[in-house]
Amino acid sequence: MCNDYGLDAIEMGDVLAMYFEAKQRGYTNGGWHLRWGDYMYMVEIVDKIGKREGIGDILAEGTERAAKHFGHPEIAMTVKGMAYPPMTHAVIRVWAWATPPAIAAPATCAVILPPASLA
Repeated sequence: MCNDYGLDAIEMGDVLAMYFEAKQRGYTNGGWHLRWGDYMYMVEIVDKIGKREGIGDILAEGTERAAKHFGHPEIAMTVKGMAYPPMTHAVIRVWAWATPPAIAAPATCAVILPPASLA
């Protein structure tokens, strides 16, 4: 659905998680009987965000702005306004420089490690 609307799937996951958290803590009112893992409601919310209807208009602004709108910016899991990608705790960033010295730009690669509980 995110691709159909041209939305960032990583940001969408964070927006939905922030909205569920805000709803669970009573920071927002209205809406349906929201429960974690309610995928049918998530599909409905993504549709509302894509069309900017109702709560979707607020959530379409992104995780950080929507959390500020609810009066609780601390529930937005962002860095400099950008959403965390999934499994951030399991990614180790390794900086490597290009092999030929004529190319001085550093390159980035990531090594994905399983969480300790799966190792």
